[in-house]
Amino acid sequence: LGLGFPPDFPTWGRLLFDGTNFIQITPSRVIWPGVFIALTVLSVNYIKPHPPNICCEPYHDMYDPVSMPAPARSSDELSPKHPYLAALAPDALVDEQHLREYQACYYGMVTEVDDNLGRLFAALEDSGQWEDTLIIFSADHAEHLGDHYLTGKGQLYDGGMRIPYVVRDPRPAADVTRGQVLDTFVEAIDSAPTIMQWLGEPIPDRFQGKSVLPVLHGLSSSHKQRINYEFDYRQGAFAAGAQDPDEHLMWVLRDERHKLVHFADPNMPPLLFDLERDPQELNNVADEGSYAETLLKMTQQLLQWRMRHEDQRAEHWAQTLR
Repeated sequence: LGLGFPPDFPTWGRLLFDGTNFIQITPSRVIWPGVFIALTVLSVNYIKPHPPNICCEPYHDMYDPVSMPAPARSSDELSPKHPYLAALAPDALVDEQHLREYQACYYGMVTEVDDNLGRLFAALEDSGQWEDTLIIFSADHAEHLGDHYLTGKGQLYDGGMRIPYVVRDPRPAADVTRGQVLDTFVEAIDSAPTIMQWLGEPIPDRFQGKSVLPVLHGLSSSHKQRINYEFDYRQGAFAAGAQDPDEHLMWVLRDERHKLVHFADPNMPPLLFDLERDPQELNNVADEGSYAETLLKMTQQLLQWRMRHEDQRAEHWAQTLR
C-alpha cells in the first residue's frame, strides 16, 4: 500500500502535485478487514541536490560563491602516497572559482528541497494527518563539495558518506527529544526497523538495522557504538582493465575516535584515521607504531561484522537454529 516516485520524474511540480494529491485522497482509503484502520505509505524521492547541478531562480542566485566555506583538504593530497588515494588525484577539483560556484549551486538545491518539503508537510497539516504521520527524511549518499579535492558521492571520507537523518514521531513519547540534534551513529538500514516498531509490528531478526525509537523516546542515550559501510568500485576498475575486478572493494569501520578502511586488493594497504586529532581525515596513521593495537582491534571488529552479515542466503536453514 505504498506509492513511490521514480527519480526520473520530469519536474519538481509534478512530484509535489502527485504527492499532495495522494495525501489528500488517502484518508478515504481503508485497509480490509480493519474497517476503522487506514494506513498510508508515501515515498517521495527528490533527485536534487544532484548532478547536473542546475538551479532555477530564486535558488540559483540565493547563495554567494564568495561566502562559501573552505573545503577540508590539504595540498599534500594532490600527490598522495597511498595507491588508492593516488588513483583519485587525477579527478581532483582544484579550480577555486569553479568549486565555490559548485557549492553555491548545491546550497541552492538544498533550499529548493526544503521549500518543497514544506509544501508537502503543509498538505499533511491541511488534511488533518500531520499528527498521525511518522516522517523520516534522509538521503542515499552525501557530497564531498571539494573536500579532499573531490566532488560527488561515495569513497571513504565522511564528506561523501555522512547523510541527513531527521525523524518526526508525532506521538507524545517523542516529546522528550523533540527538536534536538542527537549525537549518535545512525545508518540508513535503521529506517525499516524504526517503521516496523512504530507500527507495532515485530522486527524480523535478520534485519541488520536497529530502530531509533528508543533514542527518540529518551529510553537510551546511545544508538550505536560504531558503523560499517562498503564501497564497490569494481565497475570503474573493470573499465580501466583490471585483471580481477572483485579485488576492487573497500569496507569501512568507524567509531567515535577512529576510522579504518580495508581493501580487498592484497596490494592495497589499509588506511586509519584518528578523528579526534585529525577530524578532516588528512593523515593516514596506519603505519605508525603507536596505532598498531588500534589497527588490529578494528580489523578484528570488521572481520566479525562481515562474518555476521556477509552471507544470508541460507535464511530458512538459519532460522531453524535460533
